[in-house]
Amino acid sequence: MTKAVETHTLDLFGNPDETSSPSAPPPPPSSGDGGLRGDDGLPLGIYAERCYLAYAMSVVKGRALPYVEDGMKPVQRRILYSMREMGLTSSTKHVKSARVVGDVIGKLHPHGDQSVYDAMVRMAQGFTLRYPLIDGQGNFGSRDGDGAAAMRYTESRLTPVAELLLAEIDMGTVDFVPNYDGAFKEPALLPARLPMLLANGASGIAVGMATEIPSHNLRELGSAAIALLKKPAISLDGILAHVPGPPISATTATARRWPCSSTRITACHSRAYGATAQRPVPMASSSGARSAVHRAAISTPAMASIMASASTLMFPTSVRLTTST
Repeated sequence: MTKAVETHTLDLFGNPDETSSPSAPPPPPSSGDGGLRGDDGLPLGIYAERCYLAYAMSVVKGRALPYVEDGMKPVQRRILYSMREMGLTSSTKHVKSARVVGDVIGKLHPHGDQSVYDAMVRMAQGFTLRYPLIDGQGNFGSRDGDGAAAMRYTESRLTPVAELLLAEIDMGTVDFVPNYDGAFKEPALLPARLPMLLANGASGIAVGMATEIPSHNLRELGSAAIALLKKPAISLDGILAHVPGPPISATTATARRWPCSSTRITACHSRAYGATAQRPVPMASSSGARSAVHRAAISTPAMASIMASASTLMFPTSVRLTTST
C-alpha cells in the first residue's frame, strides 16, 4: 500500500509562529457605483463638473478677461507692476525685454516665458492698442502679421500713459495680495485714474464667455468721467455728448455691410455673476449719426453708477458685440 506524502512549501515571508490560514477576500463595495461613492468619494459626474467649473473660473478670472476697475488682465498687470518696481519709467533708458520677462515669471506669474512676452509685445504695439503702455525699442512686429523679434533682442520701458494706471499705487489706494508662493506681494488692482478698459478696449476668449470692447478717445472719456462725477444721474444722451464716437453715414454702412435696419447689434452686459441683460440697438441711418457699435459699448444699464466711483472708474467687464446678417 502506498502512503500519501504531504508536501509543504516554505513561506519565506511568513511568520513561523502563526498557523497557516487562507487569506480573506476583500470586502465588496458599499454600493453598486463601482466604488466611486463613499465616505471620501464623489460620483464621477459630480467630480468632473466641479473640476471643470474650477478650471473655467480660473480662466475667466485669472487669464483671459480684463478686470473692470483697471482694464487689465492679470498678466498685463503683473508686467506693468514689475517694470515699475524695476524703475523702468518713461524717463529711464530701455532694458532688455528678457530681463523684464524673467522678473515677471520669477516673482509673480508662474507660467511660460513666451506667453508673458507675447502680452508684453501687444502692450507695445501702437497698431494694437490705441494708447500703448510699453515703449518698445526694436522689432515688435507689424500690422501685416510679422512677429516680434526674440526677447533677447528687444528692449522696453513704460510709457507716460502707463502712469495713469500706476500712479499713487504706494499710497494705500489698492490692496496687495501674496504671490503664488507667498514670497512677494502684488497689487490686486491698479489705481487707474481713467477708465482704461474703454480707452484701449479689450479682447479675450474665456470658457463660456468672451469680451470684445472697442477703444475710445481718452480726452472724451475724461470729460465724461468729470461730467458723471458732477452729475451722477446723468442720462445716456448726456454721456454720449462727451463721447460722441465716430460718425458713420448710411452709404458707408451699406458699402461695408455694417448693421443697418435689417440687422441689429446685441449688447451683452454681464457683471460678476449676475444675469446677462440683452437688448437690440438699431443702426442709425442719418449721416454723422453715432455708430451703433459705439452706442452698444457705452449704453450699459449700470454705466452711470459704475463711472461715478471716484477712486476707480469701473466699466463693464464683458461686453460681447455680435452682428447678425
